[in-house]
Amino acid sequence: MITFFYTENYDSSLFYYSNSLRLSKSIDSKSDIKEIYESLSELHYDLKDYKKAYEFHLQYSELQEDIFSMNQFDKLQ
Repeated sequence: MITFFYTENYDSSLFYYSNSLRLSKSIDSKSDIKEIYESLSELHYDLKDYKKAYEFHLQYSELQEDIFSMNQFDKLQ
């Protein structure tokens, strides 16, 4: 995933991230989904698609807050 991104092979990166996101959602891996949202945000920013970059950043931030809240709840139990 990282190799495509840093070599500026954006089409391959987008394909890989999209498949990774689909798989991560199917197994409900919130930490992986969060990382993919962050990477997709950076990828779209580099592509100068700022609207999508911002949308993925918002999804990343929301999921990060959810994960943090769940972790805090688990610590209280």
